[in-house]
Amino acid sequence: MENQHGFRKGRSCLSKLLAHYNWFLETLAAGNNVDVVFLDFAKAFDKVDHGILLHKIKALGLRGKLRIWLHDFLTERVQSVVVDGQSSKEDTVMSGVPQGSVLGPLLFLIHMRDIGEEVSDSVLSSFADDTSISRLISNVQEVEHLQEDLNKVYSWATTNNMTFNEEKFEMLRCGPDCNIKTTTTLHTKGGSHITPTPHVKCLGVYLSADGSFSHHITETVRKARGMAGWVMKTFASREPEVMLTLWKALVQPLLDYCSQLWSPHKKADIQRLEAVQRSFTKHIRGLHDLNYWDRLKILGIYSKQRRRERYRAIYIWKVLEKQVPDPTSLALQAHLNERTGRKCSRRTLPSNAPGRCKTLLAASLAHEGPKIFNSLHKNVRNITGCSVNTFKYGLDKILRTVPDKPPVPGYTAKCRTSNTIPDQVALLDRDARTGSSGGPPRL
Repeated sequence: MENQHGFRKGRSCLSKLLAHYNWFLETLAAGNNVDVVFLDFAKAFDKVDHGILLHKIKALGLRGKLRIWLHDFLTERVQSVVVDGQSSKEDTVMSGVPQGSVLGPLLFLIHMRDIGEEVSDSVLSSFADDTSISRLISNVQEVEHLQEDLNKVYSWATTNNMTFNEEKFEMLRCGPDCNIKTTTTLHTKGGSHITPTPHVKCLGVYLSADGSFSHHITETVRKARGMAGWVMKTFASREPEVMLTLWKALVQPLLDYCSQLWSPHKKADIQRLEAVQRSFTKHIRGLHDLNYWDRLKILGIYSKQRRRERYRAIYIWKVLEKQVPDPTSLALQAHLNERTGRKCSRRTLPSNAPGRCKTLLAASLAHEGPKIFNSLHKNVRNITGCSVNTFKYGLDKILRTVPDKPPVPGYTAKCRTSNTIPDQVALLDRDARTGSSGGPPRL
């Protein structure tokens, strides 16, 4: 159950993706290839065999009245279809967990809990029924071992009366050894080749074979611009309250989703994402003639870069507070110093890793997150034993004192070249000592 991230406290799509990506980068940094196969179950929740599920419940030690109650909860259900007040004939439900019920997700997890028991050295990870299986590939034999582990998952599906949408299987083949990637293949349960692709959409995020998130950022910007355009066409009002509500409800979530994972390090990507909010706020009544920095202040919102860094700081705090799993397998640890306060340990970048891997590792949550967290005031870092909302309140109180001046194309001469929290905190400290400051450009 450790690699199951669905319907569990502190687990989410984000926790699954972070754990996978951290393992993925560290494997590539060691000079190995990585193969990742994304499986697709057909109607997984509807195909749960009641007899098999009840047997697994019994194996967990649930007996007596509780097991009888669960048996009655699952079996002898009927369903019908109602259209225009006319009802079809009732039919018995032969399988599946009751969706929409409180117990449904728990029963599904019980059914899926042993899917990876026979898998050897491959890494099987799931969010509910969305399952991927990955393996470090150092030679051709490792590909064969991955196929053996896939066969074990196929066998599990047969034993548990589950079926696959084999035509929806996807695979990423990553790493420097092109010979392995071109001379070996993996197969579905039916014997068809699983075709490698450069990008796979997993839980709403595009993962790429080169380890970057450039394709995901391109798609995110496209969708956010499309939604912003729809808002402009659909709603006539340009009043600040209306526009800000629409932004937060419809556009901003597209730019925020799992950003702790894919937050970009390239200046061009940072500016592409920022441009969506910059353009949208320019259409708000009364703000057209103001520069972007002033628009952010008046609206009381963060730049997109600052918002992504804030999310990363919050996630690191949650890791230190044991509210979410550590994506680095316990590498993120708190160190308390009476003078400097609590800080989060940072992994050193592997010296022998390829340059591209080093860049990706340096930009990842595991490395950049602690850097952001450690740059915060110690009063914020020392907040502990409380709800995440309490930490957010303290964090926002401090961030309001840190300049939020994102660079904009064409104004870099007047902008500070970096708007990151660590750099802005350092510049703020320097300005306090020297008495200098940076003026806002017209954006």
